[in-house]
Amino acid sequence: MTMSITFAMCLSVLKKNPGIAFGITTAALFLGLLPVFFVRFSTQVNTVLVVLFSVISYVLLRISIREE
Repeated sequence: MTMSITFAMCLSVLKKNPGIAFGITTAALFLGLLPVFFVRFSTQVNTVLVVLFSVISYVLLRISIREE
């Protein structure tokens, strides 16, 4: 669900390069998925990390796409 939102936000910035916008979001998804294969956490820690990283991602995207 969040990749489509992130892709839309990247696409709004990179209007002339939709392929790069898709590539950036795909690479970010892959890099974000790598720790799942190597590190195991409890359900509670996993839930906290997902919420924390989602909020950080939202804040960084809002800062980077702020219209001036």
